[in-house]
Amino acid sequence: MSDAAAAGDGDDNDIVWVMKHFTGRVVLQYDSFNNYVADRVSVVHELPQPFYGTGHVVYGSAIYYHRAGTDLVVRSGAHLLQLLDDKPVTCN
Repeated sequence: MSDAAAAGDGDDNDIVWVMKHFTGRVVLQYDSFNNYVADRVSVVHELPQPFYGTGHVVYGSAIYYHRAGTDLVVRSGAHLLQLLDDKPVTCN
């Protein structure tokens, strides 16, 4: 994933984040797409809450993901280490 809010902002748009599994806590950060292709990990982040599924999004330096075992979508930021917000998912 790359930060959709950083499109066209230079270096920040080059960062790639990867959650390699369907569930877990680890997010890999690559400083560029070339580093991603070469599998040169820049930073390994551990989320405060486990994720589940594949519908993750990075926007505005925060990652949004489904918290495992709940109906919550979590927003985590500040290098992905702190929980910023969580909201229940509702269908209208």
